[in-house]
Amino acid sequence: MNKYIRDLPLFPLNTVLFPGGTIPLQVFENRYIKMINDCLDSDSNFGVVLIKEGKEVGGPSIPRSVGTIAKITSINQLPNDRLLVNSVGTKRFTILEIISDDPYMIARVNTENEPVGEEINSQILCAATQSTTDYLQALLALQEGWVRNPVSSVPKNPVDLSFFMAQLLQQPVSEQQKILETDSVIGRLLNCTNFMNSENQKILSKTKMELTLKFSRN
Repeated sequence: MNKYIRDLPLFPLNTVLFPGGTIPLQVFENRYIKMINDCLDSDSNFGVVLIKEGKEVGGPSIPRSVGTIAKITSINQLPNDRLLVNSVGTKRFTILEIISDDPYMIARVNTENEPVGEEINSQILCAATQSTTDYLQALLALQEGWVRNPVSSVPKNPVDLSFFMAQLLQQPVSEQQKILETDSVIGRLLNCTNFMNSENQKILSKTKMELTLKFSRN
């Protein structure tokens, strides 16, 4: 089998996980408790996929074709035979076929999905980094926080940066899924930069309005 092709247990959810992101899951259904135990017996990896049709709990569901591999980082036993499973996203995958659905879904997936040889324009990368830095500062300002050097927490690698930006943005899951499915790193950077710039302007306007109202009452 191709080194990029593997069989992967799937956890369909109403959320999108990006590479580099973390996700805490409360697991209580027997099928998914078994899945987690089976994962621990292998490489501790499973796939998080956004549900296209169906529900998270109880019945069958149809997943989107692109998801993210999640690696289990810790497990805690909760009351009522529940598990708190913490995981981190590692890489994207594309579902080739569903090979089993009993007791849980297993798919054959392809993890080779980043374009080879795509040259990242330095201006695009700089603009994305600046927008992310401004956005972090704006979010902190809303919470009356401050950080000396926010750019230090911004990834330098263009692929990592594109997914870091996507995690920060508060978008509907449908928009998040579009970003996850975008194969071009440049496309992800541009998409996130444009949205982030728009959000920065909204936050700036909100902050100015709050300051105006604050001082007008004094």
